[in-house]
Amino acid sequence: MAAALALFSTRGFDATTVDDIAERAGVERTTFFRAFASKEAVISPDHDAVLASIEARLAASSPSTRMIAVADAAHLVLDHNRGEGDFARFRYRLTSIVPALRARSVAQRTFARFLGAWWADETDGPLRAELTAAAVVTEAEFDYAVALAPAMRESDVAVVVLGGSPANETLAARVRRSLNGT
Repeated sequence: MAAALALFSTRGFDATTVDDIAERAGVERTTFFRAFASKEAVISPDHDAVLASIEARLAASSPSTRMIAVADAAHLVLDHNRGEGDFARFRYRLTSIVPALRARSVAQRTFARFLGAWWADETDGPLRAELTAAAVVTEAEFDYAVALAPAMRESDVAVVVLGGSPANETLAARVRRSLNGT
């Protein structure tokens, strides 16, 4: 993994091949694939375990505890990332700039799937599920970015995480109102 991270840092993610990583690590290509399913998997080696913990927490909820479960699951992600220290910082920076890695994140889809099932009978259930999932993941990323860069003002971090759209504050307010049923 260290070889891959060093190459990603110097060459960039897209310019680094699996063959480059294997050569730098002094292993054969097949050995690389025994450890990692893909180049993208190097960035999130615990991806499946974290995703399983999210799913387990959401699945264990009842109708009256669903939103607590969503918050708990978001904290599972945040706590995992904080526990990884420098590696998580590197991954965060890399996933912020590499669309393929950002798209690989299934946390938002996982939240949306559970929320969609919970709100399936509601007229706006699918939209509410997608918006809520996006808000949960964005909030977790925001909290994580604040933890990684405490010297930054929260408004600066929001620009990094949310892309600087002036509509983000309005969207966040709407999502909060939707969740509260107002």
